[in-house]
Amino acid sequence: MLKFIHTGDLHLGLQFKNVSFHRKIAEERRLELWNTFERIVDRAIKNEVDFLFIAGDLFEEKYFTLGDIKRVRDTLCKAENVNIIITAGNHDTLNINSLYYMIDWPKNIVFFNSEGLGKKEFADTNTVVFGYSWDKGENNKNVFENFEGIDKDKINILIIHGDIFSKESSYLPLEKDYINSIGFDYIGLGHIHKPNIISDKMAYCGSPEPLDFGEIGQHGFIE
Repeated sequence: MLKFIHTGDLHLGLQFKNVSFHRKIAEERRLELWNTFERIVDRAIKNEVDFLFIAGDLFEEKYFTLGDIKRVRDTLCKAENVNIIITAGNHDTLNINSLYYMIDWPKNIVFFNSEGLGKKEFADTNTVVFGYSWDKGENNKNVFENFEGIDKDKINILIIHGDIFSKESSYLPLEKDYINSIGFDYIGLGHIHKPNIISDKMAYCGSPEPLDFGEIGQHGFIE
C-alpha cells in the first residue's frame, strides 16, 4: 500500500502583520510555523511514508532569506528515504529569481516547473506524480492544455496549487469535474487554508496552522 503525507500552505516566514500581534508574539508564532514544518517531516520519517507532498506556499518569498531556504533544505534532507514532491504556489513562486534555484537539493526532492503540467515516474512504487508550479503571483493558465492523460496501469497522483471553487479566480482556476474525471487515484490540492475533503480522491490539505484569527476549526495535514 502506498503511504504519503499531503501538506501545503505552511507560509514559513509569515510576519503576521495583518493580525496586530505584538512583535514578540509574532516572533513566537513564526517559530511555531517552523516547528510544525519540522514535526511534519519527522512524522514522514517515523511512519516511513513513500511520499511527502507539499502543495504550494511552503514559504513567504517576500520575507524569506537564503538562510531560510537552506534551513528548509536541511530539514527535508533528514527524510532521505522519502520522495519529496514540491509544487510552488503564489507565495513561493518558481522562476529565475526564486530562492528554490539558489541552492542545491538532494535527488529525492523533486520540483515541478511552471512550463505546464509535468510528471515524474517512481518505478519502485509503480507511481506517476503529476504537478505544476506557479512562476508569478496571479495565474489563469490552462495547465492541462497539452495533457496526454494517465497510465491506468500505474498509480496516478496530481499535486497542484489552485482554486476549484471559482472559474473566474486569479489563482489558477481548476475545473473540478474535469480533473476528477481524468482518473487520478489522488488529487492533492493547495491554496485554500481550510482543510476540505472534496471527494474520496480529492482534497485540500489546508494550512497546518491557522494563519489569522478567521482560520478557526481543525488544521493539520492529510496522511
